[in-house]
Amino acid sequence: MDLADAKNVGATARVESSARWRGRGRLLGRLGERLTRDGIINDEQLRLAIETQRKSGGFLGEILVSQGAVSSEEVRPYLEDITGFPFVDIIEQTVDPELSSKLDEALVNSKLALPFREEGGQVHVAMADPLNLKVVDEIRATLGKPIIPHLALTQDLRDAIKRTFDVRQRTRSLLEEMATDAAAVVEDPLEDLLSQAEDAPIVRLVKGILSGAVSAGASD
Repeated sequence: MDLADAKNVGATARVESSARWRGRGRLLGRLGERLTRDGIINDEQLRLAIETQRKSGGFLGEILVSQGAVSSEEVRPYLEDITGFPFVDIIEQTVDPELSSKLDEALVNSKLALPFREEGGQVHVAMADPLNLKVVDEIRATLGKPIIPHLALTQDLRDAIKRTFDVRQRTRSLLEEMATDAAAVVEDPLEDLLSQAEDAPIVRLVKGILSGAVSAGASD
């Protein structure tokens, strides 16, 4: 590919991205109208959200949730109807660690797309922008399975990604420590071993997993 072709590809990508975001903006612009019409929010709440959006950007639905005007559950049916994608409250989901580990952390962070469940041979992915077909295609190619995109609030998605990869890193570190400990010859007296048991890597691993589950809101 020569320089001219590269410039053309870059320009095309920018046009496609701009058109996609304008389309999404029009869709989510209808959100405020519908929430006001149905009495979910009032005119003042909508005015404040639009003012915030103009100053700092972001999506109207997410701004309304962050301002406490609506809850994720209240806005869910509107987002699903307007965008045509299922909405997922990713903070309330238990992310499959084996599934998420198949994607590089840098990719997940840059694309804001987190696989969280596999069902019937299809992978459910929480995305800040499920309209981005290039990201959907990239994840599909990486995982080698059909993808079902879900719309998720951006900040919730960032928090879920951080939580998922933090738990993965802690687990990897503890497993490596366990492997090192297993290779050593243990000659300590029984009393010493018992006193050290509380600080054993496997104990910390279980505690870390349980702590992650509590943070995720899991009940099992």
